[in-house]
Amino acid sequence: MKYPVDESRGAYTCARSRTASASGQPLTDPRLRQDGYHRPVDEDLPLGQYPQFRGLTGREFRWGPSEAWRAWFAGGVVDGLVGVIDEHIAAIQNGYQRGLVGPAAVGCVPWLTSGPILDRLAALAGCCIVISKAASRKAASALAAADNALPNVSSGLRDLAPMEDGQPVVVGPGSSMPEHYLGPLRISGWGKGKGRAAPLMHAKLLVLGELRWAEDVIGGGEDLFFFSRSVWWGSANWTKGSTNNLEIGLWSDDKTLVDQSKRFVESVIEFSEPWDSTAESPDPNLRSIEFDDEAFAEYMAEYGGFPHDEDDEDADGFS
Repeated sequence: MKYPVDESRGAYTCARSRTASASGQPLTDPRLRQDGYHRPVDEDLPLGQYPQFRGLTGREFRWGPSEAWRAWFAGGVVDGLVGVIDEHIAAIQNGYQRGLVGPAAVGCVPWLTSGPILDRLAALAGCCIVISKAASRKAASALAAADNALPNVSSGLRDLAPMEDGQPVVVGPGSSMPEHYLGPLRISGWGKGKGRAAPLMHAKLLVLGELRWAEDVIGGGEDLFFFSRSVWWGSANWTKGSTNNLEIGLWSDDKTLVDQSKRFVESVIEFSEPWDSTAESPDPNLRSIEFDDEAFAEYMAEYGGFPHDEDDEDADGFS
């Protein structure tokens, strides 16, 4: 009886030989040995290099409208993310837009130790990534020290500000909307002391976009905004070790998905803490600002309109 061979995968689907595939060729990686059940075994070999996955590892698959979206499977999935960030940076830098500051991103991932990912995030004009508080911070410390913290200019972050004396910031007629920087790296959840039973921020999402000055349709004039363009999501942590695992990663610029992904990441940022937080349990420091409605009502009654900050036209803001 002959057993089928899938040569495109470089291996067998059910081989009987301990030393060769059904085609008569030796197994392509010498580190693969056979156990008593005729399965390849090697603890040091990345899973994506096993015969069953060689047709998937390292390949980019197209899907979606006009096959514009992409997916990666099996081994080396994080390499696909590296490529996506490189392409995004190049596209933003090579495409002139009025008021453009540069490429930016918001995201979340439990563990972040990949050198290539850290280097590319640090090269962005603005960045805010949330990792697990239980993760090692040593590898990611270089990004934490990078001079590219994202200002609170994403739509879901504008009304958030660090608390003052444990209380939300109050905005009145004589005060401006809060302006502050996030990240570039923040932490969330429980520390290692909580143990393995602690709930975990387990999502792996990177929303890519740009920082750009544009017209503020609400307040008038120009303001700095984060405009989202695309999203990467998948199973892989952004770590060195993820290259040994079987993972999946996907990229899309579908507007509905991108917008919802951004809203989710903004919620994760709202739940997060500064990089240097020492709290063992969740201790978010960002809160929605509060408006002094009574003070605004009194101002309106006396002056007949909202206050205008005369310094707005000369303010540098986040430039």
